[in-house]
Amino acid sequence: MAQRLIRFEYCSFFKIKHHGKAFRKYLCQKPHPFLRPPRPAAELWPSYQPANLQLTLPALQAQLQQGLDIQDLLNQRKSAYSLAVDQQEIEFADLSRLTTSVGYAFKACGASDQALATLQSVSRRVKGQRTVKPKAAGTAPADAGATPDATAQATTVSTTQMSYANRIDNFALLIETLRPEACYRPNEIHLNLAALEAKLDNMRQCHRTVSAALAALQEVRDERNRLFFHPLKGIIVNVKAVKAYVKSVYGAGSGQYKHIAGLSFTQRS
Repeated sequence: MAQRLIRFEYCSFFKIKHHGKAFRKYLCQKPHPFLRPPRPAAELWPSYQPANLQLTLPALQAQLQQGLDIQDLLNQRKSAYSLAVDQQEIEFADLSRLTTSVGYAFKACGASDQALATLQSVSRRVKGQRTVKPKAAGTAPADAGATPDATAQATTVSTTQMSYANRIDNFALLIETLRPEACYRPNEIHLNLAALEAKLDNMRQCHRTVSAALAALQEVRDERNRLFFHPLKGIIVNVKAVKAYVKSVYGAGSGQYKHIAGLSFTQRS
């Protein structure tokens, strides 16, 4: 439609076919109203001269530009944070499988029962498994005076150690458990201590990158919130003040006030 308007912008008339009938529509010898540049607000509202400097058009335009710049920066920080999170998830995706392989290799190397039990305990923590299995339902407590809740608390271990930081710490503990065992010298490259330490370094680096990206994102979010929700000079406060001023100057039934009354800005609770 826009191309047709531009093509016949300066024509005296053109035909529009509708249901097989031809109609003539005359155009003025000037650009179509939809193609004209918008008129400045000062020409549309010559009486808009607020005494509050925060409500003047230059101040509002500067605040608008500041908001656009912050939003652009926020989008960039969001992208960087998302990429860092994705890379971290990829790095941690095979950790449980790798831990299981290390446990079998450690068992095959002829480690002592005590060392094997220690490694299995650490492996369960890396994978987020229970260290002690809960008793079956209906089993009587060992202590006749103990309550079921107390017994359940004593026979189970929390599985909330699956955060990235906790998994890094537990994997580092697994490596330290393997280090003093001279018998653990697997031929598989991805299971030897050097490869496991390299894996640990990559995990730590990914976690640091995510933490830094999140801090940078939160910094921009805080700046955006100050711009929008500042109690004295934020965008929300200025919008409400502009509406009140326009309503006082032009009236509640005026076209100027109706033009902006429907613009919704919500104050954060």
